[in-house]
Amino acid sequence: MKNFFSHISSFRRGPELLLVFIVIFSFRYSSQQIWKPFHAQQVISGDAIGYYSYLPATFIYHDLRFDFINALQEKYPPLVHTGECGFCNLFDGKPVNKYFAGEALLAAPFFLCGHAYAKMSGDAADGYSAPYRVAMEAAALFYFLLGTFFLLRYLRRTGINEISISISIALVFFGTNLFEYVLWEPAMTHVYSYSMFCIFIYLAHSAINNFTPKKFIFLSLITGLIIAIRPVNALIILSLPFLAENLSALKIFAVNILHLKAKLIYPLLTFASALIPQLLYYHAQSGRWFVYAYSKEGFDFLHPHFFQCLFSFNNGAFIYSPLLLICFIGIIPLFLKNKFRFFSFLSFFIAAVWVISSWWAWNYSGAFGMRPLVEFTPFFVILFCIFLSSIGTIFRILLSFIFILPLSCLLIFQVWQYHRGMFAWGGMTEKDYYRVFLRSEIQYMWLANDPPVLPIPSNAKIYSVKKFNLEQDDPFIAGKNILKQSSFSGNHSVLMDSITDRSFACRGYIDRLIPDSITGYESLLLDIDFKCRMNNIGTDASAVYSFRHNDKELSGGSYFIIRQMTEENKWQDVHLIVPLPSMMKGDIFSVMFNQTEKNAETSIDDVKLTVFR
Repeated sequence: MKNFFSHISSFRRGPELLLVFIVIFSFRYSSQQIWKPFHAQQVISGDAIGYYSYLPATFIYHDLRFDFINALQEKYPPLVHTGECGFCNLFDGKPVNKYFAGEALLAAPFFLCGHAYAKMSGDAADGYSAPYRVAMEAAALFYFLLGTFFLLRYLRRTGINEISISISIALVFFGTNLFEYVLWEPAMTHVYSYSMFCIFIYLAHSAINNFTPKKFIFLSLITGLIIAIRPVNALIILSLPFLAENLSALKIFAVNILHLKAKLIYPLLTFASALIPQLLYYHAQSGRWFVYAYSKEGFDFLHPHFFQCLFSFNNGAFIYSPLLLICFIGIIPLFLKNKFRFFSFLSFFIAAVWVISSWWAWNYSGAFGMRPLVEFTPFFVILFCIFLSSIGTIFRILLSFIFILPLSCLLIFQVWQYHRGMFAWGGMTEKDYYRVFLRSEIQYMWLANDPPVLPIPSNAKIYSVKKFNLEQDDPFIAGKNILKQSSFSGNHSVLMDSITDRSFACRGYIDRLIPDSITGYESLLLDIDFKCRMNNIGTDASAVYSFRHNDKELSGGSYFIIRQMTEENKWQDVHLIVPLPSMMKGDIFSVMFNQTEKNAETSIDDVKLTVFR
């Protein structure tokens, strides 16, 4: 038995076989998800739009003002150009992309392959169709594998045994929120940063222990790319003492750099070469060589949310990737073995979390877990490997089955929950977390992001009622999918499916919905009442409401209809009561009905809007 475990521990191809399995798993997983409309919207959405849009702006539209996005918003709803949720801020009236271009530099070869395929296959060569989404999925997987390859080489060089490396690679992919940013949100920067961090660790360790000018030049280039992707990740420079392993090695490294003298210009030029494209973009967009493109967004270093960043149910790192906390056990054998490395790591970790948690939106809303710490995962892995190396093979295997396997399954399941709306995209609480913990039932889907359904007060005073039976033309109605088909009443109803997104809306001036006598009133409520029938009760069909003044949204939200549906293929009554903001004559209201889910049909009939107080 002892020989058996010894053979497992020394099996050298274990990590490589695991990487092959990860590739097969990723292809299988992505092939099932990439063509689904909901997942397709996730690939390039949110912050990823800003990071990615340098590519179509440069290679297709030659438009660094990003005006082309306005024409694509109808076709690709997640795209938002400027404004409160956009990725551009105005400087002297000129839009400047607030996100850095480093990811676009690394993803450019994959983008160009996707563009070539789109042209040859007849798909829309617009930068956002399916071939481009597939290209970004491929880029994310490639950079994950590239980074993990260098991490593997570093671990082997430092004497970590094969079974510990295999366990750690499994932990990285399946047990941390890197899983989310490789397979679900590949156009975000985190997998690119993870890859560059792994390469930095390998090159830094190599240059410190066996310095050559060539190694330092490559290290400088990778450092420049890390900053070009996310400037805050310049924090990785603080990891050099930890990677040096002792003070004398660090001193020798510094002396070797100084001895380069005039030749120091070469690593400085390679470092700058990674940042020059960003400066060129700034100049092309604003006429300035540098702008602080985040405008009013910034850090508050005097008031960090240090412990919330790690332990809060609102995206705390150790709550949504608990295996990272287990990795921290490695600081115990690290302290016993090398106190210099222990205090170096602790200083680096505290500085990184301090800075990350000082950002104005410290929870980085719209994320699964603490996403800025994804790129720091290699350092957790190193800690974990130090711990694994301090215990026997039998205990490593037991640890895998007792902790790593179940916690990895939990993370994968919670990623599924997150994309079914069970986790709020920016305001999760402990109560919310335990309410949906390990729940998969339909009534929990889309729960966390829905507005509360307000009750109708018993003494409510009704001011106006507007009915839409869909049997005749109405100036309030906008939509091309009102069909003569099975309906709750009359002969017509609205059909929503995956082809006709945003197929129906009731919209108009607020003064046509409420009488002049209560225009500008506070404390008004709007009851959105309609009949609905679904052939798939798991669909993402939603009612989206919005109230606007001079193109500025006063309030709004969305409500997933399945919250009130109990049976398929049966007409049921749905009520949504929302507060009306104080609105004046000429302000606009709209109630839209959306659906993107494939293989599902949802019908709407007899919409009634009631204003009361």
